[in-house]
Amino acid sequence: MPTSCVEAAAGTFKSGVYKIHLKRLSTSPLEVFCSEETDFGGWLVIQRRISDSVKYTQDWQAYKDGFGEIEGNYWIGLEKLHALTSSCEHGLHIEMERFDGENLYVKYTEFVIGSESERYALKKMGNYTGNAGDGLIYHIYMKFSTHDRDNDLYEDYNCAKYYKGAWWFKRCLYSHLNGEYENKSDGINWITIDRDEELKFVQMMIRPTEKCLRRISLIN
Repeated sequence: MPTSCVEAAAGTFKSGVYKIHLKRLSTSPLEVFCSEETDFGGWLVIQRRISDSVKYTQDWQAYKDGFGEIEGNYWIGLEKLHALTSSCEHGLHIEMERFDGENLYVKYTEFVIGSESERYALKKMGNYTGNAGDGLIYHIYMKFSTHDRDNDLYEDYNCAKYYKGAWWFKRCLYSHLNGEYENKSDGINWITIDRDEELKFVQMMIRPTEKCLRRISLIN
């Protein structure tokens, strides 16, 4: 059983749903969506927004477990995200599309999410490249917040409640990809593009680094 999208899609080089084995999480295979159309492929989709068909004003348990449709609006789940990124080094790639059709992206050389006892904190990001601006650096080391788990730095203010979503909020945000779809005041945004602009499409993806893949090949 493959352990990543790099292995799972190696025989077809086609985007789609595959099964991988994630030892840290379960003995059962995990269904994931692998994207082969970006930067030589091998990317595992952890989040996607394409419409308002799935509400992202979910509680802590939902964000922990995951929700949505694997080929549509989707959130993989914080527990799976922790298991994936803490087992071996991963990079992060985020694709974005504006309503005028312009495509943008950001890429980070490393992406690590902490455990539930650490409130799924954004522990590492690595170096940034892209054309959308670094809207995530502001959130480094922050714990994840939902409307029922306020882990931001405001004492009497809940960023997740106000912005109707969930994210690694600080005071409050420079990015928020889990906001309401088509709601310009508190929707899906990446402030280094435009503070008040809603995004039409976003997709967050992770992929094992070369260092990680070398280690896996030595183990196997």
